[in-house]
Amino acid sequence: MSKKFKANGGIVFVHKSDEESCGIAYFTRSIDDMVKEQTKWNPGDKDFEKVVKESIEDQYTYENYDIMSGIDFLESVLSGCITDYDGCIAQIFVDGYKSNLGLFTDNLIDGDFLVDEFTFRELCNEHDVKVNWANK
Repeated sequence: MSKKFKANGGIVFVHKSDEESCGIAYFTRSIDDMVKEQTKWNPGDKDFEKVVKESIEDQYTYENYDIMSGIDFLESVLSGCITDYDGCIAQIFVDGYKSNLGLFTDNLIDGDFLVDEFTFRELCNEHDVKVNWANK
């Protein structure tokens, strides 16, 4: 029986630039937020709400290939133990949310919103980052 990881919803990282700062911002959407959004036109219909919630939870349930902490993953990449040739990032979870985060280093370039090793380390220090690594 395969192990699964159930995310709390989604988190999207974006580049932010304004008068005060230039950096990264993020936005989260919990499963409950998505259920409320999709059932707002059917208030009180508990059966419909249950079906919607089960469907969304299913969309945010992932195969657990090899989930490791973001710092452990980064150190493995920097030491050459993990490279582009070895496999790919299946998902990166941040604070339990499925993210669009990716990593750009000499040994690995993978993900949607690519950050360098210094930014990735900073995010790992500020958040609970887990990487689901899928070996070839």
